[in-house]
Amino acid sequence: MALIRCPECTSPVSSSADACPKCGYLFSKTEYQFIEVYSAEGILFGQGNLNSALENGWQVAGTHEFVDDEGVEVTKYNLARRVSTLG
Repeated sequence: MALIRCPECTSPVSSSADACPKCGYLFSKTEYQFIEVYSAEGILFGQGNLNSALENGWQVAGTHEFVDDEGVEVTKYNLARRVSTLG
């Protein structure tokens, strides 16, 4: 934990603080939302369509390929997007 200066009042504040205790300035905190989309034999399923998700601000945060119990090759797409920033 380090001390930083509040950009509003210049008071020293812990780097882990959500807000300045002196003036109440909110430090930037970014929140993310996550979903999973699966592809098997060219068919997408899960929480929505992959192309639509990518067009609406979602980004691929990672992929995982595996073979399911029936021997079908599946790709799991982990998608993330920023939903809000405070401060």
